[in-house]
Amino acid sequence: MVGSLDKVTKSNFPPPVERAMGETTHLETFLEANDAILRQAPFVIAELDLDGRITYSNWIPEQFRNEVVIGSSVLDKAAPADRDRIEAALERVAKHGETVQIESQDAYDRWWQSALYPIRTADGVIASIALFSREISEERSLRAQIQDLQRVESLGLLAGGITHDFNNLLVAILGNADLAAMSMPAEAPAQTFLQEIISSAQRSAELCGQLLAYSRRSRPSTITVDLRDLIREIVGILRVAISPSTAIELDLGPEPLPVEVDVTQLRQVIMNLVTNASDALQGKPGTIVLRTCTEQYTRERLRAFSDDPILPEGVYQRLEVRDTGVGMDRETCARMFEPFFTSKSQGRGLGLAAVLGILRAHRGAIRVVSERGRGTTMCVLLPESRQKIIALEHCSGLARAWKGVGTILIVDDEEGVRRFAKNALESAEFQVLLACNGQHALEVFQAHRNDITAILLDVTMPKSNGIDTLKRIREEAPELPILMSSGYAEHRRTVTELAQDRATDFLSKPYRVQELQFALNDLLARNLG
Repeated sequence: MVGSLDKVTKSNFPPPVERAMGETTHLETFLEANDAILRQAPFVIAELDLDGRITYSNWIPEQFRNEVVIGSSVLDKAAPADRDRIEAALERVAKHGETVQIESQDAYDRWWQSALYPIRTADGVIASIALFSREISEERSLRAQIQDLQRVESLGLLAGGITHDFNNLLVAILGNADLAAMSMPAEAPAQTFLQEIISSAQRSAELCGQLLAYSRRSRPSTITVDLRDLIREIVGILRVAISPSTAIELDLGPEPLPVEVDVTQLRQVIMNLVTNASDALQGKPGTIVLRTCTEQYTRERLRAFSDDPILPEGVYQRLEVRDTGVGMDRETCARMFEPFFTSKSQGRGLGLAAVLGILRAHRGAIRVVSERGRGTTMCVLLPESRQKIIALEHCSGLARAWKGVGTILIVDDEEGVRRFAKNALESAEFQVLLACNGQHALEVFQAHRNDITAILLDVTMPKSNGIDTLKRIREEAPELPILMSSGYAEHRRTVTELAQDRATDFLSKPYRVQELQFALNDLLARNLG
């Protein structure tokens, strides 16, 4: 080694080394004088020749210790996708004497922050290159998590506000379309148009749900089910929807896989993953394999799925969805869970974003392994549940004809919601009273308290919101059935935690005629017999 450091920026390195570097301008003298210290340093100081071959390194990163390092090219240690950038940086230093800083990945997917400096002879000729490099994998992961949290929070605030107003509109659209369809013969020509309206409105509601799921504002209402049952159910539905040339294979094992999940949300996860796998086949013959197992995960194993320290060590149920499709490059894999990012010409870019949000809300995780031309494997982890498994057929109510008796007080600040709910309940032969806000509801309640059978009460309203109104009414009528309703999914938990009694229940907006009638019927049956 010859020459001296041209100009060294010592930031990003430990203070003792900065001070030691400050005491000498000669690289060789510095290395010899501080060899014992440098061997213990948590970063790499190396010398490269002008072609990028390593001639000295203070220590060898663990992942390279079974390889020849001295004499090899630094390009051989880099990830293939970063080699052109590193080669260009070496050329800038060797030919133009520039100082270059770069972040790049090695061949083992670890990230490094590096600074390259020209080493000159006494005559000013560039003789070699000094490389200072420190691993920043954990820092990048932390930065990504912070950025993700900020993005999620921003999207959550936006989605929450939009969804509340939008769901109120959808209540009126879906509900009145239902009422119109119910009022005419099944063979009437207008039925086709009404079903198109209902289908479009439902897709709009699903879009709101995807936004909320990604932003983690849609809190799951969970029960324990066998993961295998959900997979069989969804695959049974999707077999008729995907290409006939696509073979779906199930390897689900003989033992139950108990998971505590929101059934509707996990259906969405499985359906999304299988649909994406089918799309990856691009209509060509191929195979989708769904495999499950139960595995013990240590903190180190969980790191492959997520650097989130909240994920606890323990037993997880694992679902793999593997396809033989076109695969994805590294850039696509890195961005595939971002909201509104899509590689599909007709995609909205919310499906996988919602999958990620749902799994995080369930204390789970997802990992993607893919390569161009070699297919994709999606690996999902969900914590094992120790609760008793509930069969899926018991998770949803059965349709039933129903006529009511009594008077229902409908409280909502949206006129369209009030009109629809009034028509829906009057069609079930209820008498109806209306109120446009919480204060108005209290006045109507006081005037008709002996006549009111139950109350349909919106949570978010001006002039005394639904929660405050509930508390006031409960002071005088602790056993009166009250069905709370909101377009904010997180209000379900708020209501459940506040009113831990059988006389209070929750109905998410948007709801349809049957959903409103069923929810009210169940509440009345529990309380009035």
